[in-house]
Amino acid sequence: MRDRGVDGQLQIHEIEDDGPDGARCVVRCVGGVVRTGDRLDGGRLTVERIHRYQSVTVDALTPPHAALVLLSGPGVPDLRPWLVVSTTGPRR
Repeated sequence: MRDRGVDGQLQIHEIEDDGPDGARCVVRCVGGVVRTGDRLDGGRLTVERIHRYQSVTVDALTPPHAALVLLSGPGVPDLRPWLVVSTTGPRR
């Protein structure tokens, strides 16, 4: 169960690939817990997959770990390095 006192936050480090269906991003979890299926950036992004290692998919990411994350949704074109997206909206 999610700790309701801490928002899940991902800092975008690098955008490896983006297209019409989503973006593969190298991220670091900088707060709370981010899980597959979470909605970020005010619902504009959805966490589709989290890869901790090349062939290892996990359901959740916690600080200070990094991962390759597949994000989808209308917020994909707004992604840029160092942006922090969270379960409550973006911080610039």
